[in-house]
Amino acid sequence: MDLKTTCGTSENITDNTAPVIAALTAYTIPKGTPYYLDASATDAQGDAIKYTWEQYDSVNNLTSISGDSGWGYNAEGSIARSFFGTASGRRYFPSLPLVMAGKLTNKATWETVSYIPRVLHYAVTARDENALRPMLASLETTVTVGNDGPFKFNGITSSTTLYNNASNTITWNVANTNTAPYNASNVKIEYTTDLVNGSTWTELVASTPNTGSYTGQMPANLTGAVKLKISAIGNIFYAVSPQVTVGTAPTSATAAPTGVFALPSEILRTTARLSWNSVPGATYSINYRKVGETNWQNTTSSTSSVLLSGLDDETNYEAQVATVMNNVPGAFSANYAFKTKGLTTGVDYCLMTTGGNNLNAPYYSGLIQLDLSNLAYFSGNLGNAAKTYLDFSDDPTKIVNLTKGTQYTASFRNLGHDLGTYSDFLEIWIDYNRNGVFESTEKVGSHAAVPVYSAANQLSFHDGTITFTVPTTAYAGDKTLRMRVASTFFNAATGPCGVSSVPVQGGGVISTGGFRDFTVKISETLGVTETNSTKASEVSIYPNPADTFVEVKNLKGKADYKIYSADGRLVQEGKIDGQRINVASLLKGMYVVTIKDEKDTYNTKLIKK
Repeated sequence: MDLKTTCGTSENITDNTAPVIAALTAYTIPKGTPYYLDASATDAQGDAIKYTWEQYDSVNNLTSISGDSGWGYNAEGSIARSFFGTASGRRYFPSLPLVMAGKLTNKATWETVSYIPRVLHYAVTARDENALRPMLASLETTVTVGNDGPFKFNGITSSTTLYNNASNTITWNVANTNTAPYNASNVKIEYTTDLVNGSTWTELVASTPNTGSYTGQMPANLTGAVKLKISAIGNIFYAVSPQVTVGTAPTSATAAPTGVFALPSEILRTTARLSWNSVPGATYSINYRKVGETNWQNTTSSTSSVLLSGLDDETNYEAQVATVMNNVPGAFSANYAFKTKGLTTGVDYCLMTTGGNNLNAPYYSGLIQLDLSNLAYFSGNLGNAAKTYLDFSDDPTKIVNLTKGTQYTASFRNLGHDLGTYSDFLEIWIDYNRNGVFESTEKVGSHAAVPVYSAANQLSFHDGTITFTVPTTAYAGDKTLRMRVASTFFNAATGPCGVSSVPVQGGGVISTGGFRDFTVKISETLGVTETNSTKASEVSIYPNPADTFVEVKNLKGKADYKIYSADGRLVQEGKIDGQRINVASLLKGMYVVTIKDEKDTYNTKLIKK
């Protein structure tokens, strides 16, 4: 083996210099809106340059946040991943093909817009392609997400036809972007026939005031499918439309309008924007009503879209549209059905985060198990238990069914990592009045205890129960509301919203713990309908509450039975044989048992333990 007698040396690179990046500009953009960042660099040696844009907002790996989609509602951490460098200094956030597909949030590629106000920190690295002595340079900038938005097209759907022989009115949601701090006084409108990648665009109008409306005609030689893009001039945000069709205007002004449609993103709790294909020279009459009602409500519009307001949430509606020429209405379109949205996190319910748990930290707390009414939640693994936030509000298997005036006991297990030294807390809030706010009076209970430490796995477990009664004044019906469960240690959380700072024994604060959201349905107090009061008083079931079987008392002859859950679902039925009903398979909760013999029907309540 040869022995080296000298050490390695370093020398300055004198025959190649790093690229020089032009100064970057910080921008403010509306929330829920895609954007892009540009960089430009020069290289003294003329080497080719590749650019890499990266976001450098870090966060603990177990931190999770509220929001029905989750992604894009985080107040900290990255919402864009790093990709290999490209020859272009422009990067779209999310990638342009995703935006072209209508996906502003894509978990598969870790890309999303921000749906909440926050500051995003970005750095661009310019690398020269010198084969022997490559050099690089970096520069940083910020993108501030404001509280206005989203900036998006209005009234354009996949059913829209834009005319190449008549005027079209294109509308969009300005979202205050024509004022400070966005300062986009004008916008540019373009179109593309590359429906997937949007690699090339043609100007429809180079600049038009950012007022929310532009009237113009598509090129006469253009037909077929296109997508539109509207971009802020002097800023970096933009919007892409759904695929539309370019064609000729209809010749009949009395025919029913075509293409009546509403984008899911334009159907909210109490409003919905309907759009249809315009008819030159016409105004429009719009009928709408709840499905099942007889009478229509009517409104009018001078453009080919209308914003219906004052709607009830989580409600099915239908609408129809007719053209009006010279004050004479034409035929109405076929009914178009849609359903308004319910309460959602980030829009109605407040956001919640605790900053982050850490499996390697000496302290953390998280919910591992919760049994309440029909809900039997189990986290499944340690990682899920330690997540700071999990949103189950969209999971139909985890809807909690409650009944007004009924007492419930929530049994839980908190997973801790504090060596069984400090108190651990569990708190529950339920939005009883269904107003989208967790009020102080809606905190249904709290439980505190020093967890039991297990030396075998170095974990602590806090087992407990919270008993509460659903107020008789609570909202009840088919619409859903929200329950939030908080797990913390040292002290109880300061509230159900925001970044919850939990006071530490001995002074200071921490930002750790776990929060879970569940959907709740509350039913009216269950009543008993009796067709024969004497006989109904004789027929009864026992024991009640029951665990495995119930006996039917004073029933003569054969009978059929049905068992309904508190929300009215049929969960079990059969024939009564031997005066006994097997209820072992029922989940814990409240039920109605209907027993029908040859003459009468008897209803009674059952509580399953």
